[in-house]
Amino acid sequence: MVVSLIVAGCGNASATRSPLEAVDHNAKWTPVIQDFDGVKMALVPVGCFVMGVDRPSRPSEQPAHEQCLDKPFWIDVNEVTNAQYGSSGYAPGELQPRETVSWFDSCLLQ
Repeated sequence: MVVSLIVAGCGNASATRSPLEAVDHNAKWTPVIQDFDGVKMALVPVGCFVMGVDRPSRPSEQPAHEQCLDKPFWIDVNEVTNAQYGSSGYAPGELQPRETVSWFDSCLLQ
């Protein structure tokens, strides 16, 4: 999933509609999914959400805090596979999700 986020976050694909209003609760959000050259992508709108958890059993996810997005962006609906990326990471196999990709490398794909 990390590759999907990175690839979508550095691109400049345009939406079929512009999110004019920030999303402040789920009832205001309607998924927008569009196909870009055979890749299904979802529009992530402007708004805030809680990232992380406050559980002792999950120290790497602490503390829970509000994270806000001030610009919308597109994210792949499905993980990018090794075959789509053109090489393998630590998990060999064409259908395995591609990992260990830097932000810079993912932006070069576009």
